[in-house]
Amino acid sequence: MTRFISCYILFLLLSSCGKDRMFFQKNEVSPEGWPYNQEIDFQVEVDDTTGSYDLELHIEHDRSFSYQNIYLDIITVFPDGRKTEQELSVELADDFGQWTGNCKGTDCEVVVDLIKKISFQLPGNYGFLISQHSREESLKGIKSISLGVAKSK
Repeated sequence: MTRFISCYILFLLLSSCGKDRMFFQKNEVSPEGWPYNQEIDFQVEVDDTTGSYDLELHIEHDRSFSYQNIYLDIITVFPDGRKTEQELSVELADDFGQWTGNCKGTDCEVVVDLIKKISFQLPGNYGFLISQHSREESLKGIKSISLGVAKSK
């Protein structure tokens, strides 16, 4: 019984040491590939306009992914309807072909800091629409795209 209580306390301590996330969503990509015209949609509800936040993008791919990097289009839709668009190139492998992310088995994950210490100016719903922007009609090897929003430290 004492061992169980010790393990439970350790679990609570470890689980409280992570980021203070207000949002995290993982969207799986079809094994057939990620079509060029398919947007992955994240809807983030923001109530606190006084704090600062960090936005992270998680890209999970398998080792059969054919390219060193991936090009993404990110459209941000603000609560008042304004939109911004950004193109992002994410390095998945170095110049020697070694994967840059955390790899286990056949899968790798790269975490990209999109924005650090951002303050949301308006309360409401923020949309983040992410699409692949490669030369392939359907990009194979991407397993999932995730977006995380956490309070800045």
